[in-house]
Amino acid sequence: MFFFSRAREELIFKSCALAKLSPGFIASFPGGRIEEYLNGSITLTTGDCKLYINEIAIKTADIHHHLIAELPKEPSIFISLTNWLKAASEVLPTTEKPAIKEFSKTINFHSLQSEIQFLKKIILPLNSPVVFCHNDLLSGNFMYNNQSKKLYVIDFEYANYNYRGYDLGNHFAEWAVDYSRPDYPKFNLLPQNYPTASERDLFIKTYLRRSKELNGQILNIEDSEIAQIQKEIDYFLLIPHFAWSLWAMIQAASSQIDFGYVEFAQYRLKHYFDLKKRFTHKTQTVIKNTKKYFYKTP
Repeated sequence: MFFFSRAREELIFKSCALAKLSPGFIASFPGGRIEEYLNGSITLTTGDCKLYINEIAIKTADIHHHLIAELPKEPSIFISLTNWLKAASEVLPTTEKPAIKEFSKTINFHSLQSEIQFLKKIILPLNSPVVFCHNDLLSGNFMYNNQSKKLYVIDFEYANYNYRGYDLGNHFAEWAVDYSRPDYPKFNLLPQNYPTASERDLFIKTYLRRSKELNGQILNIEDSEIAQIQKEIDYFLLIPHFAWSLWAMIQAASSQIDFGYVEFAQYRLKHYFDLKKRFTHKTQTVIKNTKKYFYKTP
């Protein structure tokens, strides 16, 4: 109840299904819906992101080109961060789970509010275009159909209009999170898996070509366009780690799923502050030399 509206999700899914961005919509019923079955499809894993760079970049551009008239066109990320922080500050301290209560004592919610202001300060001047975004482009939300050789996107719970840079930064942030671990806490945070400079360049160029094709523009790509998206990704990469840590705090207090939400919140929040420290030291280097990325593992 803290994160999304099922009615809005169905509206979005129907629209994306008609546009062939997602599996087809068949019918809905109270509490769920029936979607097209994609025979021969595989769900991507974190490691697959490197193998399907072109396909993911094209699909991301397709999503960003999609229009849904019924949705407000204001960027949603800072509204979400504010709402999630408020919810986390309310549910964590009041939970009956002793371990969660102890965890909540380590979180300074007032201090986290100042982080949202810091993020606004660095993000707003970027003027990243506001487009329709999936807002959760992790590997598990991509399905590749081996028969049609097409990539599909699933799970539009968090989809909304947002800054282009957030969707791109979030996708690359998810390259560093492996959800295939079988034992507790069911994930690994692997910063060494962040994309290399060549992988990022390939993604960005493919994304720009597809965007220009969809807009009926000449497919020539300027260095300034590449540099702008590189800069957006560098800046927006901070936000997903912060956002999903707040998400995990709420889940820790409310979810019954066997997943290490406390550890997830701790690790991603710590990684956010590690990135922020590197960001504040190297921002000028990133701007002057777009081949250097502040999050790159030494």
